[in-house]
Order: sequence, then C-alpha cells, then structure tokens
Amino acid sequence: MHLLSLSNHFIFGFLIFCLILIASSVVYADNDSTPNVNQTTQINLARSSMKIKGFSDPEMDFQLMRSIGTDWYGGGILGEILLAASEITDGDPSNWPKSFAQLGMQVEKDGRERLAKGHVVSARDALMRASNYYRAAEYYADPRLPERQEFGLKAHTCFIDGINLFDWRVDVLQIPYQDSFLPGYFLSPDKDTNQIARKTILIMSGYDGTSEEIFFGAGRAALERGYNILLFDGPGQVGALRFHPHMSFIPDYSQPITAVVDFALKRKDVDPNQLALYGISLGGYFAASGAITEKRIKALILNSPIVDIHEYLLAGGLSQLENMPEDLRLEDFDYIPDEEMSPKYKISLWNMCTRFGQSSIFSLLEHLKEFNITGLVNKITIPTLAMVGEGEGKIPLKQAQYCVDHVAGPATLHIFDIQSGADSHCQMNNSPLSNAVLYDWLDEIFDEQ
Repeated sequence: MHLLSLSNHFIFGFLIFCLILIASSVVYADNDSTPNVNQTTQINLARSSMKIKGFSDPEMDFQLMRSIGTDWYGGGILGEILLAASEITDGDPSNWPKSFAQLGMQVEKDGRERLAKGHVVSARDALMRASNYYRAAEYYADPRLPERQEFGLKAHTCFIDGINLFDWRVDVLQIPYQDSFLPGYFLSPDKDTNQIARKTILIMSGYDGTSEEIFFGAGRAALERGYNILLFDGPGQVGALRFHPHMSFIPDYSQPITAVVDFALKRKDVDPNQLALYGISLGGYFAASGAITEKRIKALILNSPIVDIHEYLLAGGLSQLENMPEDLRLEDFDYIPDEEMSPKYKISLWNMCTRFGQSSIFSLLEHLKEFNITGLVNKITIPTLAMVGEGEGKIPLKQAQYCVDHVAGPATLHIFDIQSGADSHCQMNNSPLSNAVLYDWLDEIFDEQ
C-alpha cells in the first residue's frame, strides 16, 4: 500500500509537471514577438527563445530551406542557420551575405581552433558547415563586388580543409578544358592504393549551385553507397566563375562534358562500364545536352529534366521583360530608381545577363532561345531517370514529361508529390528520399548491365 501510494503520488506529480510544460508552451507560442534576454529571464519555463520562422518572400524562403536541407549530410545546423536568418529583413536580402558570411567566419574559426587542439571530427564537421555558409553568403552577394568571389573562394578552401579530414580519397581537380580548366573534386569511398575500378557518378549543378554544395546533396550519399564521385563546375557555373569570371554559359555542353568524361576515364579507379552523369537544376539541361553526343556515359539522371531554358526561365518571371518599351543595357542598371526596380531584382538581372554573356535584356532574351534541345533529346540512347518535384510548377513538369517521351533509351519519370515531403525544386526539402530514388535506380541499372 505504501509503495502504491508513492507510485500514485509520482504519477500525479509527473502529470502536473507535464501540464505546466504544455501550458508554458502554449503561452509562449501565442507570443508573436521573439523575447529578448530580459524577457526570457522572466519566463519560468520555456522550450526555446528561438522561433522557426521563414520568409514571406518566396525566393528568400526557398534559399533558407536550401540551407536547412543540407543538414542531413553535414552542410548546416538548424540553430546556426536560423540565427543567421534572424538578422535578415524579410523581402530585402541586402544583409543576407553579411549575415551568412559572419556565421561562416564564426564556424570556421571554431573549426580551426578545434583542429589545432587535435579534435579532428569536431573540426571537420565545423569546416564543412562553414563552407556551405560561405556559399549561402555568395548567393545573394552583389556579383559586381569583390566580396562575392571572396565568399566563394572561402567556401572552396573550407571544403578542401574539411573534406580531407574524412577517411576518403580526395583529389582537388583542374580538369583541362580548351585553354583553361574546370574546377572539381574526385572522391572515392576509401583511401586504398589498389586502384580498384568502381562505379562512378559525374555530378554537376545548375545556375547557382556549386560542387561543394552538391556534396551535401547527392555526393556524400553516393560515397555511402560505394560510388566514386566526380563533382565539377562547367562554363558559366558559380564554381567556375570563382576562377574564370568571364566564362559564360553555352547552349551546347558537349565539349565540357566530354572533357570531364575524358578526365574520368583516364583514371584506373573508374569503371568505364559503370559511369553515370547527373545534372541538377539547370544542370539537367547541361547534362542532357552533353549526353546527346557523349556515348561513353552509361546512365543519365536529370533533376530537373530541362529541354528549353528560354521557356523555363520565362515561366520564372522573365516574361514581363518581353514587353519592355526599350532595351535595358548593363550600364543602365545603376541609373534605375529603386522605386521603379528593386535593388535585388536589378542585381539578379545584371547577373543573369553577364552569366549568359550578354550586354542587355533584349540580347539575353534572344540568346536564351539557343538553349533548346527539344529536337535533339531523341539522340539520348542510354537509360534516363527524370526527377521533378510536384511543387515546381507546370513548365518543369511539362518539360520532364517531354524528356521521357522523346529520349530513345529507356526512361523513368519520378514525380515527388507533396505527401513525400520532397516536392520542392531538386527535392531540397528531402534529399535523403531523393537520393534513395536516384541511387536505387542507378544500382539496378548497373546490376543489369
């Protein structure tokens, strides 16, 4: 009886404690303002002083999710990312580069101090996160200012210093291309010296991604499954612009893709019969463009499968530029009042013009029409996986369907619906599921060959 009485008292006390927790949580959740330090001290019991709030601005909110989405593979930590985001005004990303660069410097400093003390794992993890935070700062940095390149090179350096602390083979690459080079990385699951020929996947990003970021999306997942990975940045891509600021996008990516394949197949640790190419975001177009003529690739993954960049980008908001009464040249942007065109939109347009090697809006719109492979995808004869999120909109879904309907080889279309939690562009809200679909498909393709 005495024990029973004690047990009942314990249960009752525990229930009261739980009710206090629930009540405090409700009270706190109803308070829309984030409490300062003094306010926090007045709360006797709370879960956290940090609130999970995104941005009402769609692009800024996606970029926030983009950073958060790398947490599974070591590209960020929720608390750190939300801390940086709390310093940024919704709808105005002007402070975004500073906020994420400060976070990058903070985490990098922590990592290097831990490395000096011999804490290799802690240092490694910090340097990898710092790399991706610098990448986030690079995204919204003004391309006309030197700080953008500085952020990019810091992302590059932190990545190299961090990745070399893992038990993988890591080669930092300069892939010969024309009279220059394409930057990249080759990683193998172990540091063996036996030159074992492994299945290998070549991975490239799109308009604003980098090889370092791709590692946190699809790269590490490949290593965990026994693949070699070769990450590379092609002409016009952010990683290449860090070293070659004047290198622009080209409609036909056959030459850079062939240069990468040539480089890969010279290695004894690459199995030529198990070589895949993966293009992410706008890289879906570039990878498909290269696969039209490059026949040494054995499997192709497109995420998203873009066949017409002009149509794709116009659906994203460029269509309003077609009705401008007169052309807008690069030198005109500085004279446009902010009330007529927001600073972030001016920077975006200026950046797009230069990335595609054009000096005006009208020439950009005309040039984009050259980025079209709708009449050529029937020359792709290898197994192709087309991946697209339901939340990406009508045009990406339309182009994905066109791709699988017209490639000559066997094609698979995988649409990530909203119930999957992976319906965003390139499944940045659920990269583990995206990688499960990708690599399970690729394993089965290679097993059949």
